[in-house]
Amino acid sequence: MIASRRGKSGRGTRGMSRNVKGGRGKLICSHCGKEGHLQNRCYDLIGWPDKTANISSSDIPSNERTGSQLISDEEYQEFLRLKSNNHAQSSVSPRDTHISCYCDVDWAGSPIDRRSTTGFCISIGRNVVSWKSKKQNIVARSSAKAKYRAMASATCELIWVKQLIQELKFVDVQPMKLYCDNQATFHIASNHKTKHIEIDCHFVREKLLAKEISIEFVNSSNQLVGIFTKSLRGPQIQVICSKLGAYNLYAPT
Repeated sequence: MIASRRGKSGRGTRGMSRNVKGGRGKLICSHCGKEGHLQNRCYDLIGWPDKTANISSSDIPSNERTGSQLISDEEYQEFLRLKSNNHAQSSVSPRDTHISCYCDVDWAGSPIDRRSTTGFCISIGRNVVSWKSKKQNIVARSSAKAKYRAMASATCELIWVKQLIQELKFVDVQPMKLYCDNQATFHIASNHKTKHIEIDCHFVREKLLAKEISIEFVNSSNQLVGIFTKSLRGPQIQVICSKLGAYNLYAPT
């Protein structure tokens, strides 16, 4: 068991506490468990957890918290306040049932076979209900071609979600929005004079003309599915997870 000096919490301030093991005064990282450094060194590499994740405690009275759950009453009250705020921010109105999808691709991202990786996530309101990250079967010679294959996969999933909702008689489905950050695919899908397009392009355009989906452009900085296709830094991952409403309740302290 890792204890802290003078009976204080082993969590410390931003992971800078000097943990003691066996009373010998060795530095122990509470994240990876290795000696010689503190947890802030690990967090500098993988990214710092959210403020609410700095307290690993469930709704347990202070007199029943032991071991890694030893925190002060002030910290515990702050944890409960932030936790209630998170629930309030992530709550979704029952009327917010619009279906949207963010689609992205890592073109030729594999250094071995130069295949692209498709990634998308589908939300009903602010609730993410479906997501996928998969390497494409062929090598795309252009980013537009790789992006269009990703859009076709996302469109198939959108149609499936729509049919499921209609079967459950949940809500009348409005035209679903497909967000993409590639201008070439956006114009190809909207231009009726485009020739020499493949089956994926015809499929997406057919659903577009049927007004089952609508394609909208989104900046790469606001693309939420980059987490499924690319290697991102810790702060970027935290921002995307926050926008997706994903919270790690078991993040290390």
